[in-house]
Amino acid sequence: MINILLGLGFIYRGNQLSRTKDIKKYAFGSPERVNDKDGYIKLFSKAQLLTGIISVIFGSIIILDRFIFELPFEIAISVASIFLIFIFVELIVVNKRRHIFMQ
Repeated sequence: MINILLGLGFIYRGNQLSRTKDIKKYAFGSPERVNDKDGYIKLFSKAQLLTGIISVIFGSIIILDRFIFELPFEIAISVASIFLIFIFVELIVVNKRRHIFMQ
């Protein structure tokens, strides 16, 4: 349940960032040093939307596993490890691309 709420929060922040373009309120990091604000907003809004969608999917799988049907342990571990690998890859990619937009 927490994953779904967290995912909805990320989706909301990504949507608000792309709509309002307020990087001080909706982006992470130090937005005062950003050169290319449009590229920075595009990068972080996509990253937040993608993280939110993956988190909602993962939370839904957990709820389905707990209340509707029981997944085998191997499949549950596989889904959890894919989720963690995705988060680490996204962190690496966002950190590398974020430095492009900084001074």
